[in-house]
Amino acid sequence: MSPRAGAFLGLRIRHAGGSPAIGAAAAVTLPDGRTLRAQVDGGSGHSGKRSPEVHFGLGAVNQPVKVEIRWRDAGGVNARTETLAPGWHTITLEARQ
Repeated sequence: MSPRAGAFLGLRIRHAGGSPAIGAAAAVTLPDGRTLRAQVDGGSGHSGKRSPEVHFGLGAVNQPVKVEIRWRDAGGVNARTETLAPGWHTITLEARQ
């Protein structure tokens, strides 16, 4: 364990049925204006597999941050914005018809 571990934001981005939203992208805007980006990725390559969770190191930022999530479904491209406190969160994406 690091002697000066900082805050983090962890996201479990799921479809309404509970499966990971592979391909969904998350952008976290920090109070100083910097943006951190990550994409839900189940892995690649021969026998490749990674966790479908996304994790952002926030350092000394210990306050809620703006999170924008973008994903595709049968209705097209969707976007959703949340304000989330550091820690783990599960986001369930609702499909458009």
